[in-house]
Amino acid sequence: STDVSTPRHASLETSLREVLFQIIKFVNEKKDHIPPVPILDCVSFPYEITLP
Repeated sequence: STDVSTPRHASLETSLREVLFQIIKFVNEKKDHIPPVPILDCVSFPYEITLP
């Protein structure tokens, strides 16, 4: 059982890493609609988001 799970774990880790890099690449490419932050010294989003 341990011999089988190690290659499976490594394969899963590799797949997850690839998918995460694809997500990061996509997010970095599609951020043109986000306005620039005008002043870095103040809070640019003065709202608190709470989830139940």
